[in-house]
Amino acid sequence: LAGVAWLSGMKRGDLHIGRGEWETLAAAFLFTFQILALEDPRHRNNDSLAVSFVMFAAIAICFFPLALLSGPSAHACLTIACSTHVAGLIAAITVFSTLGSFTLMNRWQPSVSAVEAGLIYSSEPLFTAIYVLFLPGWIGMWTGHSYANETWTASLIGGGLLITGANLLLHLRRAS
Repeated sequence: LAGVAWLSGMKRGDLHIGRGEWETLAAAFLFTFQILALEDPRHRNNDSLAVSFVMFAAIAICFFPLALLSGPSAHACLTIACSTHVAGLIAAITVFSTLGSFTLMNRWQPSVSAVEAGLIYSSEPLFTAIYVLFLPGWIGMWTGHSYANETWTASLIGGGLLITGANLLLHLRRAS
């Protein structure tokens, strides 16, 4: 937790519950349910590709109508979706960040404890911090917009080391 707090730049005065915090807590509750469900030995032999497909299909069925209803119009949503740049960015985010990570976790999570799975999920800010050192510039070149890359900071290095250290300590303790 200290690594995630340091990496995110959280300060004691930042602690208040707004809409984003409630949504984050709801998502954390759902992820906790998923982590604990996958730790159950009954799910060890599940077909992870089928589980992932059903999970993503359910998400698409739920959120497609919400996207149409929350946009200015169905035509505007279709226009944005037909943009080569937007479709490419959505495809990259969908394939690597979502389909790849969740399919891997649905497959391998039954092989680790719930605590280890939680630590693995908590490493997401670490990977994000690494990606933003170079991806904004690449995306900017591809889309024709100028995006500045992030730079190395003490919070990036310190938070990343704490998260990595927590994972290493857990694995070392488990190996003993």
